[in-house]
Amino acid sequence: LEEWAGVGNNNGAEIAITGTVWAALHKKHKEEHVRREESDKTVAAGGGRATHPPTVLERLLPHTRVYARMSPEQKQQLVELLAEARGKVVGMCGDGANDCGALKAAAVGLSLSDAEASIAAPFTSSTQNITPLLQLMREGRAALATSVACFKYMALYSAIQFITILRLYHINANMSDFQYLWIDLFMIFPLAVYMGRTGPYETLSVERPNGRLISFPVLSSVLGQVIIAVAFQGLCAMWTLHIDNFKCNAACPLVGGVCDPSGVMEHCCFAMPLGCPTRPIVPDTDDNVVSVEATSAFLFSQFQYLGVVIAFNTSKPFRRSMTSNYLFFGTLVTLIIASTLFLLAPHSWIKVLDFWMDNLELEPFPNKGFKWRLFALALVNFVVCYSYEVVVERADRRRSLAQKLQRGKALRVAVRDVSALLLALLAFSLAPFFLVLLPAL
Repeated sequence: LEEWAGVGNNNGAEIAITGTVWAALHKKHKEEHVRREESDKTVAAGGGRATHPPTVLERLLPHTRVYARMSPEQKQQLVELLAEARGKVVGMCGDGANDCGALKAAAVGLSLSDAEASIAAPFTSSTQNITPLLQLMREGRAALATSVACFKYMALYSAIQFITILRLYHINANMSDFQYLWIDLFMIFPLAVYMGRTGPYETLSVERPNGRLISFPVLSSVLGQVIIAVAFQGLCAMWTLHIDNFKCNAACPLVGGVCDPSGVMEHCCFAMPLGCPTRPIVPDTDDNVVSVEATSAFLFSQFQYLGVVIAFNTSKPFRRSMTSNYLFFGTLVTLIIASTLFLLAPHSWIKVLDFWMDNLELEPFPNKGFKWRLFALALVNFVVCYSYEVVVERADRRRSLAQKLQRGKALRVAVRDVSALLLALLAFSLAPFFLVLLPAL
């Protein structure tokens, strides 16, 4: 057996190992490791680094398909050796007390009975076969993909709110307490909780989800979405400062003057902080809540939160469609309707909402058609966010260039990925100009 393992001409061969043979091979394997440790110490003392060929048992592992008549200790040794020598994520299925050691040592242990094995295994199935292992793998991949999606969503939530507040603090304005409460408690909290209830996809994919948060796919997704949010928030702020039919009149102070907060402030001073170059009106930003800028930032940021949560909740190949998650999808649709109502509803309706929802504090836009342009900008923002996320996910699923060459699809895949990226960048670049050219409503 040792000669066969060292020949190297065993192409396609598959072997079976019994417990007796395993005991002899594992004994030699341990002896070889002891010699390796002594050799490593000697070489390290001289400033070098020793290299060792694999042992006979390590060379046999890739070709072994059956392990028969193994003792409980030998089963555990096999699981540990597969994980250490070959760097594999090892799964183990067992139905008896003699499998407890291996079930505990495995990265994924599945007990096929409610007996002793269920105590050592983290997962238990009442089905007496390995079919539930496929369900376990689908659930695990869905859970991993969901965890990464939740991380990215919470990162974008923090970034979008930071951008919104920074935009308002720059002009010494702020959102109301109820607006913060609405975003945190009624938007972010239920969506973050319910998005984890999406089930796994129906079939097990040959692809595997990304398992590291600090990785290029995750960081490129988060940073790209942050850049998109900054760009569209900046465009929203610029539009707000150039609303038609909203100009400072003679009642506002001249350059170098200061708006007097003690008396009744004129509409342009109160509603548009940058309408007068002598902003702030008052030093305390909390007194500058009811303004067009704060209303614009609050209403537009709602659609940004909803856009990224849709972009991060793609379905296959790891998770089902978000429509199958009734709690999440119902909450999402409700929030989309509410956000659209806050933006497009007549101001008389907003006054009624403000009566029932204390401290909503939304200021009407001087130009009635501005809200429709803001709604169109929010739609374009969602399209760009979703397109960018699709491009990042497809690029993540493409493995190394060598794998593409082996499949003979490198050129076609590269052209498709580059084309999708260029289309997304084109949409991102031209969308603001397209909206600027829209006729005033």
